[in-house]
Amino acid sequence: MKKILTFALAALMIISMTGCAGNDNTQKEQEKVVTSFFDNIKEYKLDELEKLGTDDYTDVLDISSITDGFKNFEDENVYGESFVKETENFVKKVFDKLIKEYKITFDDEEENTVLVKGKRLDEKSIDMTSAQENINELAQKYQEENMEELSKIYLEQGQEAMMKKIFDDLSKELYKELDNAKYTEFTFKFEMVEKDGKWLIDKISKEK
Repeated sequence: MKKILTFALAALMIISMTGCAGNDNTQKEQEKVVTSFFDNIKEYKLDELEKLGTDDYTDVLDISSITDGFKNFEDENVYGESFVKETENFVKKVFDKLIKEYKITFDDEEENTVLVKGKRLDEKSIDMTSAQENINELAQKYQEENMEELSKIYLEQGQEAMMKKIFDDLSKELYKELDNAKYTEFTFKFEMVEKDGKWLIDKISKEK
């Protein structure tokens, strides 16, 4: 009888340890996905970001509102190569500063749920929409006030040099606003789902 009880207890311990190991591996895999999510945001790899989630997951960081407005300035025939390139560099800096810090934990009560707490740019302290909407108006006003200098650059160095001068001067205020932006605390809940042996983000919700 003692042998049977000893064997049974040993079997239960092995099963318990196996279950814990399996859970640890699951959490590690889920953590990798969530970490990749934030890494891709910082590095402005939006195509890679889409691969981490199902078709239904929500854009809680409102990434599209940042990128959509600047799509108006992607036409090199209108703005020139330098202007388009510098605009893209500014967007990259926005994404680089979007998340200041974060910490990943797991919800013991909800299976396959990852909690992330950290600090992100406070959209109230930097009005990207306003900057995007007004950039054409600012550029027009700037050209009128600096017509003589810009005309000289255009004649001597070409359109590219002129557009670069315009963006360099206008962007000073944008970069200043971005550098002085405040951060706010956030808590996101990532709901994970396994598909074809791969963990994906199924839903992201704001907890705070």
